[in-house]
Amino acid sequence: MKLGDAISSRASGTSPSSTAGFVALFAVLISAIVLTITLGIANISYKEVLLTSQARDANFAFFAADTGAECALYADIQKNGFGQYDSSSDSVGAPDSDFECAGTTQDFTRGGTLDFYLPFQSSPTVNSCAHVTVDKNAPIDSDNDGTPESFTKIESLGYNATCTDIQNLGSATNLRIVERAIRVTYPN
Repeated sequence: MKLGDAISSRASGTSPSSTAGFVALFAVLISAIVLTITLGIANISYKEVLLTSQARDANFAFFAADTGAECALYADIQKNGFGQYDSSSDSVGAPDSDFECAGTTQDFTRGGTLDFYLPFQSSPTVNSCAHVTVDKNAPIDSDNDGTPESFTKIESLGYNATCTDIQNLGSATNLRIVERAIRVTYPN
C-alpha cells in the first residue's frame, strides 16, 4: 500500500479491508442480477422452442391425416378398393383390387368397415402415421327425417409418430404424440 492511499483512506474514514468487502458484495449482487436475467431469457427461449416444435408436429399429424383421407378417397372412388355398397341386400361386396398409397400396398379381401395404417417418412428423422377407418355402410340421417341413409364414412387420424408407436401406445417412446383427425362422409 502506498503512503498516499493510506492517507486518503484514513482521511475518508474507511479502511482498505472494508472497501474490499463492499466491492465483493457489489460483485455478488451484480452477478445475481445477471444470472436472474439470463435464467429468465433461457426459460422464455425454452418455451418458444416447445411451442414451435408443437406447431411443427401438429403440421406433420395434419398432413398425415389428410394424406390418409385422400388415399382412402382415391381407393374408394377410383379403384373400388373397399367394395361397392349394394342397397338391395344392404351389404358391401368384395373390393375390385388392391391399391398402393404412400408406397404401401393395401390388400383388402372384404368390404364393410376396415381400417389400415399408412406410414410416412418425410426425412430420416421425421416419421408420421395415418390410421384410416372406412365404413362403407355408415347409417347417417342426413335429412333428419328419422330414417338413416347409407353413407361411406372415412375417418383418418394423423400422428407425428411411427405407426409402431401408435399401435403400441403403452410403450411409445415419443411422449409428445400429436393427433389430428379428418372425417369425410358421402352417400353411397
